[in-house]
Amino acid sequence: MNVDSYINSPEWDVAVIIPTLNRVDCLNNVLQSFYKQTILPKEIVVIDQSDISAIHIERIKQFDDRIDLSYYHLDVCSKKCALNWGLRLSKSPIILIVDDDVEFDDQLVYNHLVALQEHGVDNINGATVKPDKKLLSEPRIPGAWEDGITTLTHNRMVDYPC
Repeated sequence: MNVDSYINSPEWDVAVIIPTLNRVDCLNNVLQSFYKQTILPKEIVVIDQSDISAIHIERIKQFDDRIDLSYYHLDVCSKKCALNWGLRLSKSPIILIVDDDVEFDDQLVYNHLVALQEHGVDNINGATVKPDKKLLSEPRIPGAWEDGITTLTHNRMVDYPC
């Protein structure tokens, strides 16, 4: 079966989790970027930890209904807590976690799914781009906590093991 037929099957539904804190403009830009993807995520779960007076829910409501967009407020400022809530609340089998200030092209979801399928892995970590737009080259040695189940591989989108 080719990659595209895998990606268009229901088990490849993707949920995006975005924890955010006091970055309404950045969040808006990230949401817009997801609506421009060649493969749309099935759902987006925003976990906002901003002060309740700083939340602009009307900006979230401006997006159309092609993606199930859920917005939650968390009264504790903790990225880990926000991510845990996002994982609990999402309904999709594949999770893509992004920060509220990232920039990416319209192939992010597609490339994520392709990498999962091509390498047969369960987890992909992202890359950090330097200001000159080059990827950081960070060869990685497996840590003591990693057992034989962990597989390090090269992803065709980044230049170091992930």
